Amino acid sequence: MKSIRATRRHAMLCATFLLPLVAGAAAAAQKPPAACPLLQSSEIDRLVGTKVGESHETDMVIPSGPSKGETMTGCMWGIGERGMVSIFVIRAPSKEQRDAALAKFHQGTEALKARGWTGESKDIGGARCGTLVPPPKESESQAVAVGCMGEAKGMALSVSSMILHTSVPPEKIKALFDAAVARLP
Repeated sequence: MKSIRATRRHAMLCATFLLPLVAGAAAAAQKPPAACPLLQSSEIDRLVGTKVGESHETDMVIPSGPSKGETMTGCMWGIGERGMVSIFVIRAPSKEQRDAALAKFHQGTEALKARGWTGESKDIGGARCGTLVPPPKESESQAVAVGCMGEAKGMALSVSSMILHTSVPPEKIKALFDAAVARLP
């Protein structure tokens, strides 16, 4: 399993797929459901095409901004020494908050592209999915990130993979996203 520092770095990058949805949300009185039960290791294995390690649950309290104090639940499964699949769940924001947050997300994506990252995004069945590929000079240390984010049952969800040298098709990440949505309470 990755070191604690690498796991935290991964969690923060994965959270970039979800935090834009919630950056403007007011603090919630309700904690989102535990994230690990929303996906099964066997379905991740099948869709990602490799065996995943055991799940590791995490809760992240949003440290600043309008969502300060709100809890985002997460779960991560390791893939080899340099990869991970993760899911993050938090209460869904209002439309205005979401639109403002997505604008900030696009600014962040443009900043990565200015540093040589490449990427694309598309809507797949009600979720926004995207791929970010590091520039060649960073490809030995930075993983390819593929994720889908969206809302269902009053929750915002993000499912992503970050695997060195491997880009999982967004449609497979969307299938994991759909499986998680089906298990939301």
